[in-house]
Amino acid sequence: MDRCIAAADPNTPSVWTGSTNWTDNQIHSDANHVVIVQDEALAKAYLLEFEEMWGSSTMTPNLSASKFGPLKTDNIPHTFNVGGKTVELYFSPSDKTNGHIIDALNTSDKELYFNVMVITRTDIANAITKQIGNGIFAAGVINDTSDAASKTVYKILKPMMNERLRVYTGSGIFHHKYAVIDPQLTNSDPQVITGSHNWSSSAENNNDENTLIIHDSTVANLFYQEWIKRYFDNGGTDTFKYVKPTVASSIKNTNNVVAFSLEGYGWNGNSLRMKFTASKQGKANLMLRDLNGKMLGESAIYLQDNETVAEMPLQSVAHGIYLLTIYQDGQAKSYKLAKF
Repeated sequence: MDRCIAAADPNTPSVWTGSTNWTDNQIHSDANHVVIVQDEALAKAYLLEFEEMWGSSTMTPNLSASKFGPLKTDNIPHTFNVGGKTVELYFSPSDKTNGHIIDALNTSDKELYFNVMVITRTDIANAITKQIGNGIFAAGVINDTSDAASKTVYKILKPMMNERLRVYTGSGIFHHKYAVIDPQLTNSDPQVITGSHNWSSSAENNNDENTLIIHDSTVANLFYQEWIKRYFDNGGTDTFKYVKPTVASSIKNTNNVVAFSLEGYGWNGNSLRMKFTASKQGKANLMLRDLNGKMLGESAIYLQDNETVAEMPLQSVAHGIYLLTIYQDGQAKSYKLAKF
């Protein structure tokens, strides 16, 4: 069944979707994500899908008219404009979702990241390896390689991805189903593939699932930060080359303690990658300016109580010296960053 809700409130028509089932373990223990989109047209499309399974547009279901699984039809629009951003919507099994997932993977210009519970489709695995062969950097985490189909896909991906393909080692279920495409190339087409659809034949041919493909650099960057955390947690390593920054100024809190530090940075295409250490968890705000004070970029991150890697997407940054300021809990610390 689709793991989603379409809210009919005319003031805030919204869609609640993602990988999360409504159970205690899924919400509190298992690795999952939720996406909430406030958009009337998108909510109406989800409502049409619900009514097809409900068998009625009234409060009373009609079992004789209801359709599930392979009996459903492709009866909704698939492309939406949400706040100026393109969002694609596909339901399974009527909309041939795996083909649209492959189409999105094929658009990557530089990087492709995924966290997926299970991959049993060799066509998706072959699309990933083809992109790697074209010079695309790909890395990901999967939950399960126990059944025959998963083992076949693992054997396809592992020789091409090597240590960049990780198998989940934590407790509970690694229940994510998302991919992030070019999150650091804002002048490309950064995308997130998300929803309830496993990359499997069951999801493609039998199960009632939903998939969103969101074309937005900010959403892609948020998912990328989540991806980095999960990747490192499961043995992934960061091969990015960092430069040690120079401290420009520091404002301490009332306890005279600065709880965070920028350990390294580097310019990665049209983004700034940063590695932080912190003595406590908490939200921090980042601002990048040139020496004339012009704002070039800002973002909010969540610092972990050890090491955090974050990305700040930027439009274009010329060679020169820049100031990065980090704010957290009444503290502010600025660093001089050089780009050559």
